Amino acid sequence: MNNIRFSNSCHYYQLGLCQSCDNLHLSFEDNLKTKVELLQTYFPGIPIGEFHHAPQMKMSRQKAKMAILPEPKGALGKVHLGILTMQKSQELMTCELYGDQFQKILRGICQFLEEAKIAPYNLQTKTGEGKFVIVSESNKIVQNNEVVSDLASLEDNIKFQSETGIYMVRIVLRSKEGLDRLKKLAGSFLTKNPEIYVLTANIFPEHKAAFEGAEEILLGNNQLFPVDMKDFQLNILPQSFFQVNQMVAFKLYHHVKERVRQYSLKKILDLYTGAGGFLHTMSDVIHLGVGVEISKPAIDAANHTKHFRGLNHLNFFAIDVDHFLRGEGGGSSVGEFLAIDFDAVIVNPPRNGLSRLCVDFLNSKKYPYVIYSSCNPETLKRDTELINENYQLLELTPFEMFTFSKHFEVVALFKTK
Repeated sequence: MNNIRFSNSCHYYQLGLCQSCDNLHLSFEDNLKTKVELLQTYFPGIPIGEFHHAPQMKMSRQKAKMAILPEPKGALGKVHLGILTMQKSQELMTCELYGDQFQKILRGICQFLEEAKIAPYNLQTKTGEGKFVIVSESNKIVQNNEVVSDLASLEDNIKFQSETGIYMVRIVLRSKEGLDRLKKLAGSFLTKNPEIYVLTANIFPEHKAAFEGAEEILLGNNQLFPVDMKDFQLNILPQSFFQVNQMVAFKLYHHVKERVRQYSLKKILDLYTGAGGFLHTMSDVIHLGVGVEISKPAIDAANHTKHFRGLNHLNFFAIDVDHFLRGEGGGSSVGEFLAIDFDAVIVNPPRNGLSRLCVDFLNSKKYPYVIYSSCNPETLKRDTELINENYQLLELTPFEMFTFSKHFEVVALFKTK
């Protein structure tokens, strides 16, 4: 944990205005310690590896989902960005999780919305047009030294190149009422903010607890958003998932790649693959990769990256994982791939963990290795118990994906018994 620069002096937290980073009352070291102790409680006796994290709090978050809010002082037509509940709203324009350039982009978005006369959505009256702004950042990852002998030295020698970020900005609207005004002003907005690479409007008419709707409308020229992974660009589409912390995601992908290389695993099945980050990172050390994900935009993005890099040994399916495991949909090739004796299965499920069908599939196949990337230790514990008869848990490796919150990512390595 050398040379880390973390401060828990956030003024929003100290004033009780935002409690999203719910471990800010702890030092950074104690914040990590509580998470390690949780893993030790859930998985007694299992070796726990180094806790991987970003080098500092500022710029440790590359994604923001913020509500469009009226300016706190009530200035007519002015907007801010922050959090919104039925009880209160709170601007977060200077949240320390985001770098200076990110905060500059947030200010520019507010000006754009004001000029387009996009009134904030009101939860009580269900009026207004502007619901949310979703901003993603991609920074260039650079290496300090040319020679990197292993994963540890790679991590010690990488950093973000300052002021190189590009952005994807998605404006979530209740309807298309203000769409023409946004389109009219989009050109000048992008000229003033050349760092913005992708600009879209998302139409979300429903009044429910979600952040976006199904319809995405381009307001600029670019649709694909390239996220730098140092050795390649991982393409993302507006509605495809990517981790909120680019640097920690890089470390996560390379950790899994190192285990795949270490055990000479050549045929990989990746369930809940997202935009294919794991398979694309390890593409140079495997012979075959099959990725499955229900989100079509995510699979479209994975295939864009695949075709751009010319990786014919990677295959991606936009299909529900359970349907894939049953051999339903996706054409005859699904059955052919299911018949392959994979060396390892990677699973990266949502917080509720693996489906019962997925658990039964792993138990029946008894693959040599299972690599489980989890954002919820509770469901990881449950699923570990469900596959315990057939797989031995070898190690756990935690990742501080959500700085100073109670949440974190952990990779569990299993070997068949």
